[in-house]
Amino acid sequence: MREAVGRMAGTGGYVVYLRQEGRGIGLYRKLDAYALQDGGLDTYAANHALGLPDDARDYTPAAQMLDALGVHRLDLLTNNPDKVAQLEAYGLQVRERVRTGVFATETNMRYLRAKVEHTGHSLILPGGLDAAGLAG
Repeated sequence: MREAVGRMAGTGGYVVYLRQEGRGIGLYRKLDAYALQDGGLDTYAANHALGLPDDARDYTPAAQMLDALGVHRLDLLTNNPDKVAQLEAYGLQVRERVRTGVFATETNMRYLRAKVEHTGHSLILPGGLDAAGLAG
């Protein structure tokens, strides 16, 4: 959030916040997934073990908010290709997907790698590889 607000300070724009805990699976199911992650599964494998999708978020409310604001073309600050696809399916034109910073630590590297490997997030991880396995 801090990064988004900082980037928009000079250019303008909107922050659209949707409460979608645990990639849309809800808090209680996310706690169940955390227990499986503690047992060694990555975040996506844990969701699958619980019979849940990789990501259950629905960006229709965001598209509706942007539409109500008269925004039909945008540069989107995200690393998530699904977010772009859903907004475009709603009829918005995403001119550019602008990568966010990656705040990698020892404790979140496994999670970040899973995002790259399972859902194609455009993260440049330490070691310089992105979702396509290319140097960033």
